[in-house]
Amino acid sequence: MAPRRGGGGGYSSGSSSDSCPYGFTDSYSQTLIAFYALYCVVFLVLFFVTGRRARKVKIAGLAKCLTYMSLTFAFVHIILQIVFTTMAQCGHITNDDYIPGIVASSWMISFMKYFLLVLILASICQRLNNKSPPIKIVTTIVLALLGVLLIADLSLYTRDVVGEINGDYPAQYKYFVHRIRIGTAYAVIEMIAMILAAGLILSAMSRAAHLRAKPVFISLVALVLSALGLGAIDLAANLNNSYFRTRYTTASQYDSYLAQLFFSYFFYSSALLSAVYVWSSDQLDGARFSVPPPPHPPHYPGDMRGV
Repeated sequence: MAPRRGGGGGYSSGSSSDSCPYGFTDSYSQTLIAFYALYCVVFLVLFFVTGRRARKVKIAGLAKCLTYMSLTFAFVHIILQIVFTTMAQCGHITNDDYIPGIVASSWMISFMKYFLLVLILASICQRLNNKSPPIKIVTTIVLALLGVLLIADLSLYTRDVVGEINGDYPAQYKYFVHRIRIGTAYAVIEMIAMILAAGLILSAMSRAAHLRAKPVFISLVALVLSALGLGAIDLAANLNNSYFRTRYTTASQYDSYLAQLFFSYFFYSSALLSAVYVWSSDQLDGARFSVPPPPHPPHYPGDMRGV
């Protein structure tokens, strides 16, 4: 979901020299850019791990595609954040130039999480449950509803930002309440979708013994915990940013945003890594645990045991 305004890195009117002497002088901006740099490396590592695991499996084409799509959006998002935050801190761009870049970044982070959810529900959960038609219908409906709400939320968010840049404040007030409601609805349904995914995974594990054996067991448990954590942090962030923020940003709100950012990236990375290890596992269909039938004993002439 599109993040609410006020936490994207801020605009600094410092010197425009190449050395950027007045940029990143406070602890908030320093911590923010450190988080972006850290998870830029993490996302690159995830690309590498996904590539290695993908070469080991010949199936799971949909899972591979969704994983790479989510990671691509994640990497573009983090690069946009690094570039625009640095340029704003160093005074190389104005606030009107900075805001559109952050809007584009908001679209990227929203799509990266949505495609992760599609990966979990439409690929992993359905495969674990043998592509059961009722489960396929339910997960498809949930994902379609989330997709509609996501596009509506991002569109209203973009319209709100454009209105702010153009000074069209009546339009901002007109769409503000709708944006808050749609954003909250998306966060709530996202949390429900994560709970649904966790339930489907745990249900499949309870029925299939090969899913309760290591190492896929560890990957599935990590996926469940990470997915629930991501849904919970997104819902908490939405409620906090939409209903409990004051007009002027306080120090505690800066700290809250940094915590939201770190845990959102952390749970996303953990969930994606766990998902990669799940769909690339040779245990997923029980192949490692299939027992061949016992061979027939040799039959000799005159031996009546086989008659």
